[in-house]
Amino acid sequence: LQKRFTRPQNLLIFVNPYGGRHKAQFIYNTTVEPIFNLANIKQTVVVTEYRNHAKQYVETEDISNYDGIIAVGGDGMFNEIANGILLRTQRENEIPVQASSCNTPCYKTPKYKLGVIPAGSTDCMSYVSQGINDPETSALHIVVGDNHPLDMCSIYDDSGSFIRFSFSMTSYGYYGNVLRKSERLRSLGPSRYDFAGVQTFLNKHVYSSEIQFLPSSTKSQATDIRKCRFPCEICTNDIKPPTITTSVAFDSAAPISSISGGDIPDVVRGNFIMVNSAMMSCACARSPQGLSPSAHLADGNMDLILVSDCSRANFIKYMLSHVGKADRFDFPFVEVHRVKAFKHKSLNTESCWNTDGELIDSPNISVWVHTGLITLYARGVEE
Repeated sequence: LQKRFTRPQNLLIFVNPYGGRHKAQFIYNTTVEPIFNLANIKQTVVVTEYRNHAKQYVETEDISNYDGIIAVGGDGMFNEIANGILLRTQRENEIPVQASSCNTPCYKTPKYKLGVIPAGSTDCMSYVSQGINDPETSALHIVVGDNHPLDMCSIYDDSGSFIRFSFSMTSYGYYGNVLRKSERLRSLGPSRYDFAGVQTFLNKHVYSSEIQFLPSSTKSQATDIRKCRFPCEICTNDIKPPTITTSVAFDSAAPISSISGGDIPDVVRGNFIMVNSAMMSCACARSPQGLSPSAHLADGNMDLILVSDCSRANFIKYMLSHVGKADRFDFPFVEVHRVKAFKHKSLNTESCWNTDGELIDSPNISVWVHTGLITLYARGVEE
């Protein structure tokens, strides 16, 4: 291990004692710390005390001595760290994140690798990047210095103001409403999502929207049988992310057709129960195939899934298709597109967005993919 030049020597570790089933501290003490000690890895541990504690820390504190930053928690903790280190990196390199001009900034990849030890409710990041949400497996990937690029997307409101970065799902309508309701049920722990889901289903709402999107320029499709598996030929070449990721011209106040740098957008209008975008498969223990089974970790695309108005019975069938291996796109009211950007405009009653478990109240947003913006301590799912 000492000869592995990518092996971490000094790690900054955040432990979220409140997430998931409140086992993060126990998992770190009994599983992770002993493995890191055997590998002679120095560790600085910060136990988070409030929401966005980890984000604020990596944005403001001196982290120059660390090789990587690890989240012992769920997807929310990883999201905090990713947003914090991305914003810090752009600030230190004088790269603006606001879309005040007609060009989207070119974002610089942080020099720090990020890792996650699963200790949350769904642990999507661990499941998608290694095929299992097992703390010991995650720790070993970190110890040997495995690395894999990860696409991120940037999200802006309709005035061009930056909202946040996202790595997995951004969803409007049903999942947004579920998250909003679940925030009032935090005392129930992970089961709050089940209660909120049932309540949202019974109070079914439909939203009239216009979605503009730029189709992917790659040959892969969301309906492909081939999944993202190590070594993945579809993801970035040689599993090596770029230093700078570029995006097409951007002005959130203008139609995508006028800002796409020559790309021709597609436009869809309709009444939707939900509008989903998946940066990855979003697989987890409860949905082993995920929201979009053939989505990739680092191909520069996201899958845009539009679920139109349908009966409650058909909506249940669609939701149940995520539990097993059924084709979740084989419904007349579901369409899916592999895209590199999309813009959503609400036409009447407004909902909210759920992005990686965080609420976005603005219904009108633009979302852009940036290839390999983060480097993970992971190898990808092996067959």
